[in-house]
Amino acid sequence: MAGLLRLIIVAVAVVSCVVAQDCVRWCKDKQDRLYCCHDGRDPVGHSEDHPGQCPPVRLECPAARFQSPQVCSDDGECAYSSKCCFDTCLDHHTCKPAQPPFH
Repeated sequence: MAGLLRLIIVAVAVVSCVVAQDCVRWCKDKQDRLYCCHDGRDPVGHSEDHPGQCPPVRLECPAARFQSPQVCSDDGECAYSSKCCFDTCLDHHTCKPAQPPFH
């Protein structure tokens, strides 16, 4: 009985933590599933759509990285020549150089 009560308390605590999470902006991963890409800890800028397209999503991660990518939730958080695109290695959106066609 005590074990069941302990299990119920843990389950309620986990559900409370998950439900309490506030998400400001949702993005899609490479499988088109939604995930929280901006939790509101930093200010949310205005939404923008920069010209160009995201580069193809990598199938695997490179062995070495030279600089940390800029995490983003919208093109407006990137330089104008970049797009906010899903990064397989980070499992999150990052600023990447825009690819043609540019509209």
